[in-house]
Amino acid sequence: MTRRAPRPGRAATKRDRSTAPTAPLVSAGLPLSRPALLATVVVGALCVAVSASYVLYDTDLWHLLALGRAIWQGGLPRVDAWTWPHFGEPAFVSSWAFRAMLWPLWSSAGVAGLYAWRWAIVLATFLLLLATARRLGARGFSAVPVLVACSLLYRLRTDIRPEAPAALLLALELALLERDRQAGSSNSTRAIWWTPAIVCLWVNLHISFTLGFVLLGLYLFDA
Repeated sequence: MTRRAPRPGRAATKRDRSTAPTAPLVSAGLPLSRPALLATVVVGALCVAVSASYVLYDTDLWHLLALGRAIWQGGLPRVDAWTWPHFGEPAFVSSWAFRAMLWPLWSSAGVAGLYAWRWAIVLATFLLLLATARRLGARGFSAVPVLVACSLLYRLRTDIRPEAPAALLLALELALLERDRQAGSSNSTRAIWWTPAIVCLWVNLHISFTLGFVLLGLYLFDA
């Protein structure tokens, strides 16, 4: 008498279901159109602006303005005419684009224009960081107070200096790369085409432009 082989039935089905991986539940988070979250973002932006509202005290500002005026009057200076230890010596003007941008702002709007420019640069930087944080999954209320706390640490670097627009370009590159990383292979090269333009501007604004290559390398390594 032969014994019939058992058919794969309910036991096997239950075992397969128990071992099958379950998809993680991803929360859609809160939309920015929600009034409570929108109000939190507005209050956070005001806090960031207040943290960047201290009196302009950096004495390098006058050197930046003097070089910016010289650039507009006669092109890029080749001889140092502003600092006593190196007066008359050949000069290498780093961050010349920032200095050239700063002089017309000062000559047309004065101190008020410098404050408005600082608020705009800092707020744009942190709004880009908030957008990137939300894309990474921080879509609730907590991202706003965390960024406000970061703005207090960043406060001393919000003076009228070339690293301020450099930080904005870093946040912009991060936002573009993260957007394309999540978009997948069909859209993965769009940010790479923007990166040369960002770095070309960055290299003439501040010596920290190498961070742009570091950030790009990290994303390419993860690709």
